[in-house]
Amino acid sequence: MSKSEKFYRQCYQRTNGWIPMMPLGGTVKLGDFGQIADSKFLPLGNIAELKSLPNDIPEESAIKVCTGIELNSDDWQMSDGIEIENTSRQSTRSEYGGEDNSLELLRERSIWFASKGSFSFNCSAPRAEFILNWNQINQIIMLGLTLLDHSYREVYVVTRVASVDRWELAIAKAKNAELKVTSRVRDADLGNFTNDASAEIQQSRGLDIYDKGIDRPAHFFQAKKLIMSDVKRDHYVEKILNQRDTLPSHIIANLLKTDLLNMVEKNELNQPYFSECDDSGYDNKEDKIEPCCKINLAPYFEFFDWADISLDDVAKLC
Repeated sequence: MSKSEKFYRQCYQRTNGWIPMMPLGGTVKLGDFGQIADSKFLPLGNIAELKSLPNDIPEESAIKVCTGIELNSDDWQMSDGIEIENTSRQSTRSEYGGEDNSLELLRERSIWFASKGSFSFNCSAPRAEFILNWNQINQIIMLGLTLLDHSYREVYVVTRVASVDRWELAIAKAKNAELKVTSRVRDADLGNFTNDASAEIQQSRGLDIYDKGIDRPAHFFQAKKLIMSDVKRDHYVEKILNQRDTLPSHIIANLLKTDLLNMVEKNELNQPYFSECDDSGYDNKEDKIEPCCKINLAPYFEFFDWADISLDDVAKLC
């Protein structure tokens, strides 16, 4: 188990499917498409930039977005395997490098981490933006990414983005890690340390990640992933099972759990799908200035489909 797996999984499960864009200070945009590599989601472009999208696209096929959607803040405060102790006492400014002896309230927060991967995450003001009409545009996006603009066979498209303000994340590298943070305030407000720009680390031991954002938001995303359609999946499963008389049972079992995209026949999707040319309207072939063949897109719609990003994909990020 990687050190960040507990954070990824709890984030996905507690927030109803949101995945952190690591590092949290990084950015991800609505409509970004990309792949997972080296335990990171790597954006490669944005669907709004696909050349296959016509300039005069019908209104019902245009990308519709809703922004400023407020999310439940309680769902975004999370931790695993930690103990916290909060204390406060009066101190003088000179005690911590100030120029006078005026009194102020010193807050101290100590966090102990029980094991590798134990974590603490706090934030404020979670809000989101959604693509509203994915079901109306997903086929043209599919064509752009698999045929017209690109030839991806594995790709994710970000359909929802969430951002949070004033966040703090700590993840333990090993058991018995410790973090002690202090903050100096002039009143008795013992609110969240992530809302306090004066907070400072006094002691840190055994942490793999400690990061916070006062002026930079953290981002999370939900996405659709390109998959083989159920129709094609059934086709290849049938081909596997038809070989039971010639292949050992353990090979059949391994084939049934493998990525069926690996079984695609050579050039099955790379060959041009053209309908027959229509010669009507021409007295002879020399009158033809441009080819009259039309691309048959049905095989692409039959072969591919979209699915929600899942915990299996989260595991690739850990």
